Amino acid sequence: MYWIALKMLTGDPSKYLAIIFGISFSCVLITEQSAMFCGLMMRTTSQIRDVHDAEIWVMNPNVRYMDDLKAIADTSDLRVRGVPGVAWVVGFYKGAAQIQLPTGR
Repeated sequence: MYWIALKMLTGDPSKYLAIIFGISFSCVLITEQSAMFCGLMMRTTSQIRDVHDAEIWVMNPNVRYMDDLKAIADTSDLRVRGVPGVAWVVGFYKGAAQIQLPTGR
């Protein structure tokens, strides 16, 4: 039974090579997309992973994207300080510089 299946698979060399190429190409695409996803997740969490002293992060609940710059209110530090077991609270700011050329661009 296996011999018949193998003969049917390799009987036409062009179909066999097309199948091998298709499987190889799909494996490359799957690997490339998973690598892009892992890279995006590493970039998204890079600032949080680089700060080793913080055990708890408090942030704006409306942040949806990796470079979304939505600061929380200054009074949030006081609310977090009021939680039992919190030793210290410090603000962490991430910003991006925006410039305008003399041409207006």
